[in-house]
Amino acid sequence: MDTVHAVQKLVRSAGIEASINSQQDLQTNSASSLFIAIFEVITRGRLPGVVRRPLIIDDYRHNWSVLLQQLSLKIGVDLSHISPDRLLDGNEQDLADLDELLVDLEHLIRLRPMRVPSV
Repeated sequence: MDTVHAVQKLVRSAGIEASINSQQDLQTNSASSLFIAIFEVITRGRLPGVVRRPLIIDDYRHNWSVLLQQLSLKIGVDLSHISPDRLLDGNEQDLADLDELLVDLEHLIRLRPMRVPSV
């Protein structure tokens, strides 16, 4: 499956309304916001430290870094092979790797038994 179709599937699974029709759609600065939204839906929480209204390229780079750091902590895997700068440039391999890791995270969370509060 190519990266565009893989991301489309993840977006649908997360219940996010987004139009991803080509690799170019993943090469925009807003791609970081899309992947952050996916992460937040999967984890049911907000990522701390994200620039919510990114305006400059450094804001988007920062957001990619925050996402990678938090994803690494959640899954317990070193993600240094994925670069915020390459994600910013729309690198297809890094985007594909990130997509695959988010799918894995989604499966892990679904398989994890829900905690029932004690009474």
